Amino acid sequence: MHSPIPSLLLFFLLCFAHGTKDLGHVPTLDRCPRGGCSHGPPVHFPFWLEGSHGPECGYPGFKLFCNQDGQTALSVPNASLVVKDIDYVSQFVVLHDPINCLPFRIWDLHHLGFYAFKYPYSYENSYNYTLFKCPPPDRNYLTEVDCLSAPGSYKVYAVKSSRSIGDLPLVYCEKIRSLNSLPNAIEYMIPDARFDWKEPDCRNARRTGGCVDGTGATSHAIHLLVDTPVSF
Repeated sequence: MHSPIPSLLLFFLLCFAHGTKDLGHVPTLDRCPRGGCSHGPPVHFPFWLEGSHGPECGYPGFKLFCNQDGQTALSVPNASLVVKDIDYVSQFVVLHDPINCLPFRIWDLHHLGFYAFKYPYSYENSYNYTLFKCPPPDRNYLTEVDCLSAPGSYKVYAVKSSRSIGDLPLVYCEKIRSLNSLPNAIEYMIPDARFDWKEPDCRNARRTGGCVDGTGATSHAIHLLVDTPVSF
């Protein structure tokens, strides 16, 4: 009669080998060390830093890079924003637009998963605008958007959606985009603002053993990137 021990041993060896193979695809702290630019906050999951990490070290849309001034930056269409601070516990970033065009980046940031925080904005009211691109001459009674205009060629104007455009000098103008639910009037928006992220939710990662994605599922592999106590 053959002893069952060799068969059991083979079974456990095969299971161990299979598990080891799977772990080869899991991002770990060895492969995804905490990094950062010379002038910027520490960078780790859910963010990843181009040149230091691979995409597997971060969450989609959370790619950062170091700009020519050594600042941590986030790309949005046709621009880049400086990341001044990252709070991994409360899950927010403080972003700065060097050309003071932050109100018009909110739409793009929403698509990346970042949402404008109420402070320093009031949120007592929301503001809806329509952007128009107009050739000369100037429309002096409209709110010009300097950072989107090309003097001598065209200017971009922001018109409150509640206004009747039939009474406005918009002949030969082209409608570009609607901006809805801005947290403050365009004239009072500032170049720095806090933006929160909701997914992935890693606030309870050390307790639950992973981060929660948009489906409510917990990714335990991410636990390997956040389970080591750090100072934020």
